[in-house]
Amino acid sequence: MKPICVQTIYVTDLQKSLSFYQQGLEQKIEEQYGDCIVQLQSEGTALILQQIETGTLLTKPQTKLAFQSDDIYADIERLKASGATVLHDQPQSCPVGVYVAFEDIDGIGFELLQFES
Repeated sequence: MKPICVQTIYVTDLQKSLSFYQQGLEQKIEEQYGDCIVQLQSEGTALILQQIETGTLLTKPQTKLAFQSDDIYADIERLKASGATVLHDQPQSCPVGVYVAFEDIDGIGFELLQFES
């Protein structure tokens, strides 16, 4: 079973959203990765706020669950064989490792994340 390791909330304005989550939901910053990604304190699954960057696959605010992988290449092949649409030809770099975005058989978007060792 692949554990859910990250819940990412993609936002249009990181500072406004951060203010909302801090004031409205009493969330605290655990770590900041550059200018576009903030990890909020949470127990269990990591909660990430990430600003949508121009020119990426994301065009509107949304949330994505990420499933943890220990072998992203084997898992990509397993996803494809199961009918998923993998949206990247190769794993993409991110601050904590590599990931690929995919859609399940109903077109729902997810990510598969492999942490750096």
